[in-house]
Amino acid sequence: MKILKYVFLALLICICLSACTRKPSLKEEVLALKQEWGFEFPLLSKNDSINLLHIQMEKAYFTLEREKMDSLAKKILAIDSTFYMALSFQAFQKWPFDLEKLKKAKKYSLKDTTVQRLIFDGDYSYWIEHDSITALKKYTEVYKRYPNSKIAAWLVAMASMWTNDYNAAISYLKRSMEIDPTFYYAYLDMGDAYLQSKQYDKAIESFNLLLQHFPAKYRIHKYIGDAYLGLNDSIKAKEHYHIVDSLNRVTKK
Repeated sequence: MKILKYVFLALLICICLSACTRKPSLKEEVLALKQEWGFEFPLLSKNDSINLLHIQMEKAYFTLEREKMDSLAKKILAIDSTFYMALSFQAFQKWPFDLEKLKKAKKYSLKDTTVQRLIFDGDYSYWIEHDSITALKKYTEVYKRYPNSKIAAWLVAMASMWTNDYNAAISYLKRSMEIDPTFYYAYLDMGDAYLQSKQYDKAIESFNLLLQHFPAKYRIHKYIGDAYLGLNDSIKAKEHYHIVDSLNRVTKK
């Protein structure tokens, strides 16, 4: 009986160790990253390898890790050369944007019926067809489906700015920041919305808040300088322009 008892305990320990050391499946990795990144949109592919790379690519884009984003896009396209979201991210990686690559992505997007197609159609409408009204319509539909998505709120904010509705843009950007207080683009575009609508004091406040979260983004001082110029304070403006020039010289050494 004692032998059986020891055998049972040994088996139990092995099962526990196996459960603790078991590597998560690819599907589990995808779902874990989806939850971590707050990726609320449906996954685009039946191939979980692509889904995992896709979410990582989006995260890299929106956290300003551009080289990583481009590398992930290349890996996706090596598996599926028609994966239009990877093509579009590569196109937006460049400045000016790679319009030919965007047109190619548009051709491949026609087979998609998910919310990703709406997002891409909004991008394409504005950047290729210069149609800000359609872009706003597409992005608003995405936000209605996913009101708790920081990306959806940010997209509507951008389209609102393109149609010169800065109050709406500011409202959506506040929503995006509420969902994720560390979302860089929400802070950047909030400052820009205030700057474009000539609310210079609020623009300075917003850009300073951005620098608190992202102190390495020293070029933001240029926009703070622009806001001070709007307030006719050329001394303060020069101070912030000088910060940018000084740090530019340091980083080039």
